[in-house]
Amino acid sequence: MSEIQNIEINLLSKLLEKQNYLVVKNYLSKELFSEELHDLYELIVEGYETHPTLERLDIEGLSALNKIKDPYQSLSKLKLFENILFELNDNTLKTENNSLGNTELLISYIRSLNHQLLGQQIASLGMSFAKGSKDAIDEVTDLLNKYNNLEDFLDEFGEETTQDIDKLLEESSNNNRLKFNLESLARNVYGIGRGEFGAIFALPETGKSAFALHLCFGENGFASQGNKVLYLGNEERTSRMMLRAISCYTGMPRDELELNVEEAREKFNEISSNVVMKDIQDWTLPKIEKYINKIEPAVVVLDQGDKVTVHGQYSASHERLRELFKSLRELAKRTNVALLTVSQASADARGRTRLTAMDMEGSKIGKSAETDLIIGIAKADNDNEDIEEDTTRFLTVSKNKISGWHGTIVVNINPELSQYGV
Repeated sequence: MSEIQNIEINLLSKLLEKQNYLVVKNYLSKELFSEELHDLYELIVEGYETHPTLERLDIEGLSALNKIKDPYQSLSKLKLFENILFELNDNTLKTENNSLGNTELLISYIRSLNHQLLGQQIASLGMSFAKGSKDAIDEVTDLLNKYNNLEDFLDEFGEETTQDIDKLLEESSNNNRLKFNLESLARNVYGIGRGEFGAIFALPETGKSAFALHLCFGENGFASQGNKVLYLGNEERTSRMMLRAISCYTGMPRDELELNVEEAREKFNEISSNVVMKDIQDWTLPKIEKYINKIEPAVVVLDQGDKVTVHGQYSASHERLRELFKSLRELAKRTNVALLTVSQASADARGRTRLTAMDMEGSKIGKSAETDLIIGIAKADNDNEDIEEDTTRFLTVSKNKISGWHGTIVVNINPELSQYGV
């Protein structure tokens, strides 16, 4: 058995203890292990997920799970799995006598396996780059970011949560949050804080981009509160969105802007230093993160976040969206920004005025689980996107980890100005 194979078996043997599994589960994947060990790793994960009261998995239990999961497997495959279980049991006894502490041991195993995996992935991308793939550079950057995040964990678990009451009160104070400029919304949700991730969704032609613009650039919006706002567009060109932002802040529709350019310029200059817009078609998450670190905003809006390029192989679109939203949440925390994404509603939202988190495109398979706040926007004629006369909108807060409040607020939209009001 090679050194790497021995490390793989040693790590898997430690994962038979649930407390070990819980410590490192977020830093594991089957790709860390040799192909012949994928089934064993997945059985360990499945064992804890389907039997949450279990504190330990044993060899007999894994053998039984394997036969239940694949009752028609060949004798040769079954024999191979039983041999792996024998090695696993043998190594369990050896690791118990290791001089390293338990957590240190887990960390050393994961670090070694990740070094190997990273090397293999970079080598593969290097071949792609040599063949002319420009995306390979961004993919390498993405890999290194993930690796550095892992190393942060491996080097230390971070500081323990403070017990200083003054600091705790300051951190949780609503005064530190970016306030919403709709009184009825602000009263119930308080705002959004740095490091938090929210989603705004609706059917087409309902006013989701207008709502994002209003929160950012409307009267008493994020920009007026002294916060730098980075608005990233990968659907509608940001040159048009900038005009809409100017109309939103100045209260001048396009025809009035054309007649009063100097007045509009003078008015918008009050917040212009807090406004940055950028077209990001085909941008990857590492490139977005690099730009955020360069600009250093307080608020980032992704319009639309669902269209951000994510590298990787996914068997279905919902898997890509779930991974994307997980990455966006991590991005908000790493860059310490309030991150809002504009997203589409699913077809289930048609004909309804009060939308739930499940009405967001892709939310039924884990997308919504990654957000701190979800706001759905609907209109009375929500089943007919061609009718725009009705200016009534229903804002439904269906997920709220900020204040816990859930409910529907009835507001009006001014499409010409991208403004919302009661």
